[in-house]
Amino acid sequence: MYWRNRSKYQTDCVRIYRNYGSWKAEVEIHNKLSRIRVENQSAIKQKAFSIVSAITIGLMETKI
Repeated sequence: MYWRNRSKYQTDCVRIYRNYGSWKAEVEIHNKLSRIRVENQSAIKQKAFSIVSAITIGLMETKI
């Protein structure tokens, strides 16, 4: 699963993938890649969208 959030000044994207039985999300901010673990499949969309929202409104730093 892969989706982007485009703003006027930057493009942030989140990619969800399954790695050795665990779900992970990659958040790309200005070409810097940060990774965060997600607990289960039902929480993926909620957590990833909250990450993108936090990035968009500037509440999250580059490193997660």
